[in-house]
Amino acid sequence: MSVICSYPSRSGRGREGRAGVGFIKEETHGNQREEKPWRIVINQQVSEEKARLARNMRRNMTPAEAVLWQRLRNGALGVHFRRQQVIRGFIADFYCHQAALVVEADGAVHDPAYDAERDRIFAGRGITVMRFTNQEVLEETARVMAEIRRRLGPTPVATRRPLPEREGWE
Repeated sequence: MSVICSYPSRSGRGREGRAGVGFIKEETHGNQREEKPWRIVINQQVSEEKARLARNMRRNMTPAEAVLWQRLRNGALGVHFRRQQVIRGFIADFYCHQAALVVEADGAVHDPAYDAERDRIFAGRGITVMRFTNQEVLEETARVMAEIRRRLGPTPVATRRPLPEREGWE
């Protein structure tokens, strides 16, 4: 049995039994067209086992994942991150749809072949993967966060146009 992902809800159950749209949205920048993933997690088939595994991983984070999550959650960097997000059958530690970015905290036991295949599939969907070791996250947290901020670029809050001035307002 599979779960169809569509629009996520605050409760995590999703609207109408669905969770997270999986097509490419084209954005135009001057004369260039850029394809960006747009809600790529919707309409993907997620097995009950994979959904349960992701849920379990959210409940039992490593110390490095917990440190990162405290600094990424609640839009702390001006964008929304999800933790342990299933994308194309793989579970990403932290995923920001708006920036098409996955942030990974890698422990001592990691399969380079598996990671390479996963990175290839993510890259094919326009997703950038940033990898940090658990040791880097725990011992060089400020540097790790600075690299993530640099990759995100200016946040939507910082790039908003100011409200027009109105007469009588100071």
